[in-house]
Parts: sequence; structure tokens; C-alpha cells
Amino acid sequence: MMDEFQSFGEFQKELHHPDPPAEERPAVPQEQPEEPPRRPVRRKKRKPVRKYLITAGGGLILCAAGLLLLPIPVGDVRVYGNESMTKEDVLFDGGITAPVNVFQISTSDLESRLRQDVRVYQAEVKRTFPAYIDVTLTERKPLAAVQEEFGYAYLDKSGMVIRTGSSIRGGDLPMITGVKLDNVLLGDMTGNSSVKTALEFLAGLSTQGMHTFSEINVGNPENIVAYTRDGIAVRLGDGSSMTARAELAENMVNDVKVRGLSVAYIDASLTSPYIRLKK
Repeated sequence: MMDEFQSFGEFQKELHHPDPPAEERPAVPQEQPEEPPRRPVRRKKRKPVRKYLITAGGGLILCAAGLLLLPIPVGDVRVYGNESMTKEDVLFDGGITAPVNVFQISTSDLESRLRQDVRVYQAEVKRTFPAYIDVTLTERKPLAAVQEEFGYAYLDKSGMVIRTGSSIRGGDLPMITGVKLDNVLLGDMTGNSSVKTALEFLAGLSTQGMHTFSEINVGNPENIVAYTRDGIAVRLGDGSSMTARAELAENMVNDVKVRGLSVAYIDASLTSPYIRLKK
């Protein structure tokens, strides 16, 4: 019986501190750490770059098409080195009409057209910033006049006919005499050897010397004679080495004028030049 009873102390201990069985103890929930609130992710709006590029590209194409096709004035054509030719002549040769739009002009085509003009010896065409086309001309200049079938032909130093007329206009150009050309047209090149010899002599003179001589007679190819405006005859022989003879003849004529000599003729021989005085 005594084993069935507990001591009074144990009874009180059990009374005040009861120990429930382990399986009956309520589970104490463990506190979980609270997650911070998530911020909403803002998606970046894509800018319509492609749309802008297409719009800009279309605008550039329209502007370029307008510059190339529409008759709107853009830039200008500037002409340098011209003496007788005008800007209007250059535009006419190039088929350029007003208003001038330099972006509609082909520089190579304009240069080619200008070189076909008998007045033009050389032409250079180039573009210059911001919107200019510069044309630099070297014009053909008449060096002498020679009689042809229906009047007179004016030749440049290369022998090209750059002008014709029924009569001599002005007395500034020397005449090539002793020969007559067939009917010639503008742009024709003379094939007459005597005429070419006379042109070589004239091309060898200085600007002042060009005004000294008025005539070159090539009627006798073995005895070509040039005449000054004062009537002095200068013998040029067979016409060989005419450039050197031209320089020599010009110097001898100037010497005669300075010394005030009265001469019958001058022989511009390269080996033994001399002055024949009048008796």
C-alpha cells in the first residue's frame, strides 16, 4: 500500500509544477523574419528610335530630291580668267538655265562642253565650299589674220580658226601674206606649213614685239620676210628655228630704233646676223 502513495512533498511539487507529457505539450510557433516589401519593378519604356531614324531618313531623302530635281536657286557659278567670254556665255555653253542650282550641274560635263567652244583653249571646273562651282578659263587669242576664200580667218598660236570676217577689223593683228587658205570654218586647224612657220615666229615675240611687226610674207618659203610697222624688212631665211629668230629679230629692231639708224633691211641669221644701212 505504501508504494501506492507518494510523499507529501512530492505531491505538492506535482501540484504546483505539473509536467505534462511531451506529446501533449503545445508546439510554440517560431517567429519567421518578415521579408521587406518588394518595390514594384518599373519597366523602362523603349524610345521609338527606329521610328525617329525612319522619319529623319525620309526627311533627308526629300531634301536631297528637292535639291536635285526642283528648280530652286542654290549657290552660284564663278568664272575666272575670262576676257572676252562672259558668265552668260559659260552658262549657255553648259546648258545651264536660271535659277542656277549647283547641285544639278555636272562639273565634268560643263568642262567638256566648254572645251568644245573655239574660244576656249583650256577649261578647269571644280566645286568649292559651300556651294560654288568655279570655272577657270584660258581663252584662245587671235595671233594673226590670213586671207581665205571668202574673207579673212583669225588664227590662234596653234593654227585654229577662232574667228572669220569679210574684212579686217582693226589693225592690231599682224597679217600673214603670200598665201591664201581655202574656205575654212570656225574650229578648223590649218595644215599649211608656211602659215604654221609664221605663227611660230609670232608666238616667239614678246607682247611689245607683237605690236612691232605688222606683216609676215611667206610667199617664198626659202626667203620669209617680216615687216615692222615702220616699214623695216627683217629677213628670216627658210623659217628654221623661228622661236630663236623671233627673239633675235626683236632685239635687232629695238637696237635700230634706239640708235636712230636708217636701214634698208635686217638679216636675222642665227649664224651671222647683220643690219644693212641705207646709202
